[in-house]
Amino acid sequence: MLTKRERFEQWRGTEARNEQGIIDTVAIIEDYFTSIDSLSSIKRDLADHKTDHFLKLNVYGGRSFGAVAFCRFVIEESIELLPDTASDEIHLLKELRTILGELYDNPRKNVVNNANILIGHIQKLLAIKTEDMTQLKQFRSLFVCFFYTLKLLKTGIDNLSDWKKIAINAFIDLDKIILDVKGLTELAEEKIRQIERTLEQLDIEEAKTRAGKKSLQDYFNERFAALFMADEREVKKFLNLHRCLDELSDRINSLIAARDVRQEISENITKIQSLLNALLKNEQRVTGRQYFLELMNHSMDAFTVLMKHTNGIKKKQLVEKVNQLNDPGILQNISSKLLYGVSWVTSFLAVGYRLVTSNSFQDFIAKKIPSTLDAQCKSELKLLATEYLADLKRQSIEVQNHIMVHEEHLSRGDANLKKLIAHASNETLTQVLTANHTVAEAFGEYRRISFSLTQKHCFLTSLKETHNLLCDFIQQHDGWMVKLSNFLAQFLTIFKSETAVVIDRARALKQKLVNFETEYRKEVHNGVIAIQNNPHLTKTVKDKFINEFGTVKSLESFRVIRPAISKEDLDHLIDNTTLFFNSGRKQGALDKRVRVESITVTGAVLSF
Repeated sequence: MLTKRERFEQWRGTEARNEQGIIDTVAIIEDYFTSIDSLSSIKRDLADHKTDHFLKLNVYGGRSFGAVAFCRFVIEESIELLPDTASDEIHLLKELRTILGELYDNPRKNVVNNANILIGHIQKLLAIKTEDMTQLKQFRSLFVCFFYTLKLLKTGIDNLSDWKKIAINAFIDLDKIILDVKGLTELAEEKIRQIERTLEQLDIEEAKTRAGKKSLQDYFNERFAALFMADEREVKKFLNLHRCLDELSDRINSLIAARDVRQEISENITKIQSLLNALLKNEQRVTGRQYFLELMNHSMDAFTVLMKHTNGIKKKQLVEKVNQLNDPGILQNISSKLLYGVSWVTSFLAVGYRLVTSNSFQDFIAKKIPSTLDAQCKSELKLLATEYLADLKRQSIEVQNHIMVHEEHLSRGDANLKKLIAHASNETLTQVLTANHTVAEAFGEYRRISFSLTQKHCFLTSLKETHNLLCDFIQQHDGWMVKLSNFLAQFLTIFKSETAVVIDRARALKQKLVNFETEYRKEVHNGVIAIQNNPHLTKTVKDKFINEFGTVKSLESFRVIRPAISKEDLDHLIDNTTLFFNSGRKQGALDKRVRVESITVTGAVLSF
């Protein structure tokens, strides 16, 4: 968005140079708007024609035209900021802009008609109803501008002498204008109060909504904001933020990893328990018992898990015996066939034996009689699985304790946050990790923007005194002699006086300072938009940025007319300030002979 100075130059074109007093007045009004916080301030400062603010507005002789230009620029900004859906409002604003332009160019042309249109359009705008928060804020700024301009007009009319009022009444009905202005002022004030109440209510409702739907990320964002708002040096604040973000990411990663381990352990417990159940069920069968290899084929997944996660002599012995079952030797093969044959022959006796004896008695007898390789594999598998299952349960308890520790550290004693963390899926936690990464980038962008603006703000502040000295010198020495000198110098340079040369240099440097201020205002505006539109920064952080950088004081601020310095001192000042610009604002650019700058200037230079 263009600054008001850029808008003025774009609007007035070649006339802008001859109307510097008006744009300087616009700068005074703009600075004033950044310093007020209520309508009562405007009422106080424009109570009559003797107030400091009313008098200050005419320090450049551009009070009336400056107010019209300022109002026109605010309308232009509103047109640019309003959405296309607000077509009726935009149409009214464009017509207002046109009429204000006509009033500026020729205040005496179509006075009655223009005044009536202005009043009618402002009334229509004040009657607009909207619930969109962004539009409400923009309309509030616009209506405050209307209120200010109307109050200024009323004070200006009151300041007119009786004979001037009589003269004006000959062309327009001044009494009607006064009544209309008073009515519009009251209407604007009421509308502004109404918008403020609506905005306050919307803020309350939004806060309630946020509180009722507080997400995991909201809790962490509040933690970041608290660190950011701490009363500490900025470097330390960002270090603390960086440390907090890193610690949070590490904890969340550890929690996700622990949960994954817990999930794996839980799945393995289920598989091993299923294997043991299959072995036990097979043992308890009276008929149709499966051999070891048959059992393993049906429980291969669980057997694979057991073999993967166990070690030691018991596993080694089991593996050797399983290999023998899979690839028996000649003797083992003959023995197995003999045993299986006997087993088949005696199977009917075995069935009867299992039917009439208890399991415990069968186990007792089995221990006394040498078992087959198949039975040994089953027994050793059962023992290995039982031990591994116990180990899994122990691991499960340890991992659960680790998870609880991570959740406790992340929640910092907040029961609601701890509950949210406990119920959050790993996918949600991964999203928080991603969000925290973007938050870190957002704070990095904040720091980059704020650092740049802080440096330039210090530079701009240090140059206020220089700007004032330039303005004072130009105002007090740019008389008819200088104008004559410049005129004659067009034909012969020898006529160019020393004072005229210094004034030309002063004007050039003043323009450079103004350009720097304009660039700074644009950077502030872009920075505010970037921070406001960043979804990963909280409202608290955004408000802090706006409070710190959103207000840009013009170089015309606190301007006081005083005796000008000598040409020699001003010449040195111009030389050193120009060097200061050209050398990248290095300390060495300052000439020790120059003492006209304040200590603040030197301090600001050294700080770079």
